[in-house]
Amino acid sequence: MSAFLCSENHLSLLANLSSDEPATQDAVFKTLLAENLRSLDRRYPYDAKDNADIAATMQRWTASPAKLIEDSIRKRAATVILLVIPDKMVQTQIVKCCDCYDYQACENDDYETTKAAAVVLAIRISALAKGGLTREHKLYNDLSWGLY
Repeated sequence: MSAFLCSENHLSLLANLSSDEPATQDAVFKTLLAENLRSLDRRYPYDAKDNADIAATMQRWTASPAKLIEDSIRKRAATVILLVIPDKMVQTQIVKCCDCYDYQACENDDYETTKAAAVVLAIRISALAKGGLTREHKLYNDLSWGLY
């Protein structure tokens, strides 16, 4: 198993979905970042300082979830032309981002009991209720593992 530090875009997506309040979104961003770092520190203790240095420069982006996903898609495939991203695609990408985050942050035995895990679970449940798909579906598998 390998793990990586989720991007600002990825963490911003999850934080922005957690609340309508900017102060809460900022706090959730910091919580998610800290838990991701804690997991990486356990998995790769020799990279802790480098990861911490990168994390210290990271900030939450305030764009809407659809805009954050659209920006990530456009970065990955310059030839993709999307006028409007269908909501099912947005919700499925959110589910996949939740799965990705859990994978990056799960190295500590207590991860499932953390605030970060609870936030991500709530976001996943909401996205599924809005039509997001899981890994059994082609759309899920066609989307990016994380936002970049």
